[in-house]
Amino acid sequence: EHVVEFDAVANFTVELLQAHCLADAYPVLLSTTSNDSVHHEPSRTSSSPKAGSMGFSPSESSASSDSGVVPEMSPAASGLVVPGSVCTESSPEGPDWGVSGAGSTLSVDRVWSGSGEVPTGGDASEALIHSGLRLGLLRIGAEVYDWLYDIYADEERELVARMVAARADQMVRQLEQSDYTFKPEGSHNGRLPGFLLEHAIALAEDPKAADWAGYALKIIATNFPHWAGQDGGWAEGVPYGMGYNTRDATPFHAWTLATGHNIWLKPFYQGLPWFFYYAVSPIGEIMPFGDTEHQPVRPSGSKTLMQYHALRLQDPHLRRWADQVAPRDNDAARVDPFPGIVYADDLTTSEEADLPNDRVFRGIGWAALHSDVSRPTEDFMVAFRSSPYGGVSHGHASQNDIAIMKGGKALICAGGERFPHHGTPFHTEYAQQSISHNCILVNGEGAVNRDGNRGGEIIDFLTRDRFGYVAGEAQNAYDELTRCRRHLLMIRPSVLIL
Repeated sequence: EHVVEFDAVANFTVELLQAHCLADAYPVLLSTTSNDSVHHEPSRTSSSPKAGSMGFSPSESSASSDSGVVPEMSPAASGLVVPGSVCTESSPEGPDWGVSGAGSTLSVDRVWSGSGEVPTGGDASEALIHSGLRLGLLRIGAEVYDWLYDIYADEERELVARMVAARADQMVRQLEQSDYTFKPEGSHNGRLPGFLLEHAIALAEDPKAADWAGYALKIIATNFPHWAGQDGGWAEGVPYGMGYNTRDATPFHAWTLATGHNIWLKPFYQGLPWFFYYAVSPIGEIMPFGDTEHQPVRPSGSKTLMQYHALRLQDPHLRRWADQVAPRDNDAARVDPFPGIVYADDLTTSEEADLPNDRVFRGIGWAALHSDVSRPTEDFMVAFRSSPYGGVSHGHASQNDIAIMKGGKALICAGGERFPHHGTPFHTEYAQQSISHNCILVNGEGAVNRDGNRGGEIIDFLTRDRFGYVAGEAQNAYDELTRCRRHLLMIRPSVLIL
């Protein structure tokens, strides 16, 4: 709770456009760049056209940079700092953050990794990759530079451009050192190709921009994303699929605007929106399967992503799904600006239920059967998992697993959660294991956990007007079985035979 909430800045609300102090803040926030980072001098001037524009422009009411003066604003007024949220040297909660405010400048000299050790020098550079705070900085650096480009003074623009270029080099090093093109299963590294592409767009005139873009596109066009099949789906689970693909939407959209090359035409992305349409209810109080499966659907995040794809594809079914997302707790189900507002909202929804009620995603081993997928308040939904990915990353050792909802309410669900946080004994010894799910134990033992070669598969699927059927084979996930099949038959509207 002592972490500065940088992800909130990424929403690009009106407050961000007013937060001109970011011009000073970001180069200092990212001052832990390793010594071997290459600094690039941008060739354009403040009066030249924006060569690498992402297609977004600041409000015309934004302050002019003719004078080269950044308006005075305290760090708290910029939205960067919540009062009382910064650790001090004497604070029992953690090490000194080294935060100081002087006029419009926010200086963060050291970043706490949460482990009690503060990385410095070269070690800090690559350490920036692996937490929400640091990944948030990578995510928004290029976007902030693009949005505020016209209000920077020349020296500010050059300073921020060097920082953005250094971060692009840093991401390339991280991907190369992890051998990502051959071993793409690193979850957090999966955010970097999209971030890198966005950095290349923002610094299009940089001599290295073509190399950054080429490297990112080589990954995106081949084995990316790792947690998916050609038919869509996300093996780590619905919230992770939504989170990662929302992050990728802005760079992919910007790349299409800048070049005309449409990444969304890749077969996986053709099926991706339908994974969310079928695998989770817009009013669901659970999101099976995997880590965070016990949590309800996240209204703003799911609505934003599904509305974006609905408008991109001009599909009324996807738009109706987005419109049916309901507010929950403190989440008002708003549409976040990016990628939520990049298309004109000119699509009307359809009341016609002309889609099949069931769908299978064989690449990740998931299927969903519905009594009426177009009417979630009435829908009887059965989710099924028999996944070739096994129990790795955020996935669990839950093969031939089921979860059931009626009208978004959980009737049959997993018995545990990632408590109190990732990697604790309750998480690894219970929540990840078969015993906490709706699948079988063999002589008291569940499916093999933490082995990506020990998963299941969907071996049959059929959907008709009156019924839906799916079967999974999970023998490979168990040590003592030669066959382990589960059959599900839904006779609409409300009979399930297992």
